[in-house]
Amino acid sequence: MNKKIYLVAQKLKAILFTVFFNRADDSKIILAKVKSNGFALEHIKNQTPTICLAAVKQNGQALQHVQMQTDDICLMAIKGSSYALQFVRQQTPEICLAAVNQHGFALRYVINQTQQLCLAAVRQNGLALLHVKNQNSEICLSAVQHRGDALRYVIKRTPIICLAAVQQNGDSLRYVRDQSPVICLAAIQQSSNSLRFVRSKSIAVCLAALEKDGTALRYIAFQTTEMCLTAVSQNGLALQYVKLEQTEDLCLTAVKANGLALAFVINKTSEICQASVAQNGIALKYVLDIHQTERLCLVAVSQNGLALRYVVKQTPKICLLAAAQDGTCLIDVIELTHANCLAAVQQNYQALIEVADQTLDICQAAVRQNSLALLLIRVQTENICHMAIKEDPFSIQYIHHQTTELCLMAVKRNGAVLQHVRQQTQAICMAAVAQTPNALNYIRDANVYSFCRDQMNIQR
Repeated sequence: MNKKIYLVAQKLKAILFTVFFNRADDSKIILAKVKSNGFALEHIKNQTPTICLAAVKQNGQALQHVQMQTDDICLMAIKGSSYALQFVRQQTPEICLAAVNQHGFALRYVINQTQQLCLAAVRQNGLALLHVKNQNSEICLSAVQHRGDALRYVIKRTPIICLAAVQQNGDSLRYVRDQSPVICLAAIQQSSNSLRFVRSKSIAVCLAALEKDGTALRYIAFQTTEMCLTAVSQNGLALQYVKLEQTEDLCLTAVKANGLALAFVINKTSEICQASVAQNGIALKYVLDIHQTERLCLVAVSQNGLALRYVVKQTPKICLLAAAQDGTCLIDVIELTHANCLAAVQQNYQALIEVADQTLDICQAAVRQNSLALLLIRVQTENICHMAIKEDPFSIQYIHHQTTELCLMAVKRNGAVLQHVRQQTQAICMAAVAQTPNALNYIRDANVYSFCRDQMNIQR
């Protein structure tokens, strides 16, 4: 019942719409309507070229409601939507070409498919080959050169076409019926993951894939020692895909390529652990607690200070070395010392966040590392502010209490700093302009601006 009411309402709406627009004398009203909704053309009996052009420009598929189609109207419709081609009553080569150049899939609506149109379609989108009625080698080759996976639609898959397809997309190998070594190697060169689609995995093909991406080892069921070594040499994490027994040489090769490969080592010897953390300190997380020596931990934190979070027993020496390597590791230091804090802020001013006792030397070291450290200093002393401005006059913007002395000191070093001075006195502005004439542009007060400008003119 509700459906019937809806259909009746829609029909009544269409009738009223038609009556209103066909009684309207003002073509501007009709034009305005089709400009906002091209499909309104359906209800207009007295269509003009201007109205039709406006309608298809708003929505190309409104072409289906155009009573008198011209080439200009059709081309405008195609420009808005290539799929409007299905509503063109008299298809010309120009109209069809415009459609397939915009979207290759519009080829499905072309009544008379020529070589030129098919080539244009597949060059715009290789998958448009699906709608080519009469395939030939030139069209198929162009299609796979644009989209290798268009090979799925090729009826006659010649070696040349297959080779072109895998060179564009290695995974297109899945659609190759006769996989020659040349085609397989070409696919591997384009994408090592295409190894999964090789039906007969020769040693040469496998090695080619592994040299490009060691993790391709996961696609090889029958592995050799050479394959495994090649894989872990290229990517240590490929160790997780090794089906053969893990030798110490294999594991060492893997962790030297990527220390995190230690996660996949079954027998973690001291030599393997040492090599792992030397390559990536974070590999310390995979070292058993009982095997963590101070020497091993020192190697780890010297490579990456953040490895400190995985140190079971922290010593002052380990913490100091970690802080010097990456100041942000201070958050993981159990017992903060003055030496640790100083080393940390010298490496990264942001470590100051973790420092409870912000001594003068620590604050100064942080500011020297980056003037932004001023924002992290809880008590900005005069000495610290002076030092900050000497290091970088632009640090005035981070000083809470900008004294006249500090501002003058800053603008005398660089007049452009004036833009960050909150209280721009005449003296400060004059000093800034004297150092950098362009600082005049940063003066906010009109009277001070005029005074400084006049003084500059007098001096000239």
